[in-house]
Amino acid sequence: MRKRLLDIFVVFYLMFGWIFLFCGTITTNYFSNVYKLELKNNDVFKDLSYSDLNKYDFQSSLMLRQDYFMQDLAPSNYAFSFGIQTPLYSGVSVDKDDINYWFRKILFSTLKDDFYLTWWNQTQNGNDPNPYNQFYWKPDKGSSVSEAIGFKILFNGIKYKFTLNMNALPLFFVPFFANQSARNFDLNFLMFNFNYRNVINLNNLKEDNFKFYVNNKLTDNFNDLDLLFNLLDYFYSNVLRTLFDVSNYKEYLIFTSLTGNLGFSFFVKNGFLLYPKSMLFNFWVSNGIDPQYQVKLANAFKINSNDNYYSYLSNWDYLTDVLPGNGNGGYENKIKILDMTIDTNKYRGFNIITFQSKNLPSESTLYLFGFNFSIYNATDWNNEINGGDIWKIPYKNCSWYNIACHIENAGIWLVNNLPGMKEVYNFVNGIVHVFSNVSELFNNIGNLFAFDITFKIMLSSILVLAMVNGLLRYF
Repeated sequence: MRKRLLDIFVVFYLMFGWIFLFCGTITTNYFSNVYKLELKNNDVFKDLSYSDLNKYDFQSSLMLRQDYFMQDLAPSNYAFSFGIQTPLYSGVSVDKDDINYWFRKILFSTLKDDFYLTWWNQTQNGNDPNPYNQFYWKPDKGSSVSEAIGFKILFNGIKYKFTLNMNALPLFFVPFFANQSARNFDLNFLMFNFNYRNVINLNNLKEDNFKFYVNNKLTDNFNDLDLLFNLLDYFYSNVLRTLFDVSNYKEYLIFTSLTGNLGFSFFVKNGFLLYPKSMLFNFWVSNGIDPQYQVKLANAFKINSNDNYYSYLSNWDYLTDVLPGNGNGGYENKIKILDMTIDTNKYRGFNIITFQSKNLPSESTLYLFGFNFSIYNATDWNNEINGGDIWKIPYKNCSWYNIACHIENAGIWLVNNLPGMKEVYNFVNGIVHVFSNVSELFNNIGNLFAFDITFKIMLSSILVLAMVNGLLRYF
């Protein structure tokens, strides 16, 4: 019986192997790519009540912990920043001596939009129409041009405020871009410069008309940089904490754009690839107009980070469909969730996340109550192991016209289900596909956990030894 099944198995692959080689890798891939261009991503967003949040493990998402920037970790491994989505400026440079220097382009452009970013804490702000814990930008406002950039921060019961002129923008914001040269890139995203401790000094503050207020009183001869940095740390860390605390809708971020030329954005760089189960978020816009918010996921293999810009090179990225908001009055009852377990080919491992928009409608306000991912945990892993499905060969996702792919799935079904075929598969696999199958198994495991490299090496060695040991039983 075993010999006959083995003969059928070999004949099957001899007959259809040429289809896998040519049709599967060339013709069908071409038509598949063309077909995909005509479709939306078809991301499926659903509602989730706050009472059901305990079913999702999002507290373990290491990349979203608010204390990472205090641990002296390299920005190439872990980084976070919020920022503004700007109009498109093509062919700009990070070189200050270049005629196309990005700040020069903005300075001489028609970008005259006021915007405000507020970390709203009900305990501190109450119903104050002029809240503290706020960053604002007011370019070209006549007599107030010397105070175009400002922070208002309530810290330890004291009201602090400091302002600068427009020339200070590169101290606090730097370009963020992907897969482009630093001397010739398209600017569409300015991020808050988390390297402010390396950039800001008393000299450039003085050059940019720095003014410092304590309880609404102007301070003469300011020279306390440590206090300034502590205030920036406080504001920056609380924006990060509030942004990723999706379980608390009573504390949130408010972004207002008066003319609609700017949008709110943020990005996260994680130290290793993540494979979340779902993406959770909650926001609404005051005037009900859709701001076209989307999330881009990317696998970055090289990071360029310094005091003047942040960029990366990636070999894969994915842009979600437009995110649905909760609408006025719905944010306190539910959040939105994107299930990412239904298609692991679509939602691959990523280490860069970018939340972005085309723009915010004129005179409207974005209320962002939280954004995070739920990840696979130990319980999920045990269920996979005990269920046994992880040991099966995964099926391929096939377009309806991809004959080779359907034939391949038929063969996989035979291996996974017919009596006797598993033994044939194990025998052939033991001779020919030991290391290939280890790779398949390891990919399945990788979809559950983002292990560090030492653990990966150890696990690979154990799996190879186990399969070689199994192979020896046939001889």
